[in-house]
Amino acid sequence: MTTPSNNPLIQKASVIFTNLVFNKWFQDNLPNYSYKKTSDYRSPEHNKNVGGVSDSAHLYGLAVDFYITDKSGKFVGQAKQSELFNQYIKSTWPGYSLD
Repeated sequence: MTTPSNNPLIQKASVIFTNLVFNKWFQDNLPNYSYKKTSDYRSPEHNKNVGGVSDSAHLYGLAVDFYITDKSGKFVGQAKQSELFNQYIKSTWPGYSLD
């Protein structure tokens, strides 16, 4: 990857694009569920503070961390989330990784 951009407009555009793609993917693949986003773009300092890897996609606004909820916003539980990750996310999300 290249160096993270210091241009806030480029950072914002990356985050918006990634979130739009993720939202569309989620609606298409898991229509009976929702999600709560816990992280997207991270500054290099914040990424280091949370233990992110040095070349994390978060530094470029190209990653989303989240947990899966039912439509009312209640966490589906670790077992169900693991099942959905294994069944849908690992097999259909391009470039999926757990960094």
